[in-house]
Amino acid sequence: MKLIGSKTEQDLREQLIKSKESLFGSEEKKRLLEVLRNIYPKMNTVYILHWIPEQGEDIYKVLIDDNMIAVVELNRYNTKVEPEVQLMSVPLIYSRTQ
Repeated sequence: MKLIGSKTEQDLREQLIKSKESLFGSEEKKRLLEVLRNIYPKMNTVYILHWIPEQGEDIYKVLIDDNMIAVVELNRYNTKVEPEVQLMSVPLIYSRTQ
């Protein structure tokens, strides 16, 4: 995908930056950050791509660095319940421009 500097790209970039800031600066997301650091201790950057607030749990889809997607399910009421985590690698796709 070639970036062209469009308004849509700028809006998406701003949303990702805000999601990163909320993760690292919010007391509410402290538990999510701890889980991510435990499963992927080498991480440099994390962006929340999607959040689903369910009745008893929160489900997050996050991008870790540029090569890993994690789906994390956190129990909202009982912090002693182990979080469910699914990790998926992001395939690197290189395109050749002519």
